[in-house]
Amino acid sequence: MIVRTPIKPQTNPDALDPSRDRLTGLPLDDKGRYTVRVDVGNPIDGYETYTPKYFPCATAECVRSGQNLDMSDPETQAYVKAIDTQVFKDIGTGATVGTLVTPVGTGAKVLFWLGMGAFTAQVASSEQPTNTATDEAIKVLSEKGGEKFFMEVLGHTPSAAARATSLVNLSGGWDAFVGRVKIDLLGVKPDDRKK
Repeated sequence: MIVRTPIKPQTNPDALDPSRDRLTGLPLDDKGRYTVRVDVGNPIDGYETYTPKYFPCATAECVRSGQNLDMSDPETQAYVKAIDTQVFKDIGTGATVGTLVTPVGTGAKVLFWLGMGAFTAQVASSEQPTNTATDEAIKVLSEKGGEKFFMEVLGHTPSAAARATSLVNLSGGWDAFVGRVKIDLLGVKPDDRKK
């Protein structure tokens, strides 16, 4: 979170104004909450902007931990859900990066199951679980098919095949493949693919 004004009230006269939050100096709405604009996402998939509502806090620790979120606000609920989904995406990406270092063996199996757990949680926290599950299932199947292709047709070792499919995954290749499969084979319009 970016605090837009100094936290020291003695240097920020607006923070003494009862219509502003004491710690952040942000204006309060009619319900006594302030709004902070937050972007959630990553540079590859893009960012979505949310404006969660916060109640004033007595301490900086309260602000830092997010204990003052107004969970009755729909925009705040959407923000928390987006954060949850992004966390699971990041865990899956981390597991994929890990397979570049440990592509086979016990470590690879642990990373695979970590990625599957993150995938399951991402589907559960998605706004459209059925569409997300379909996309991720096609992605996993195509990734495993690609790995078999690298090994059996191109003659790569299992570790080289795992690294190659991980690189394709990190570059967004499997996501693009899923998009084409849904458009060309399943007849889904591009606008219908939003998660």
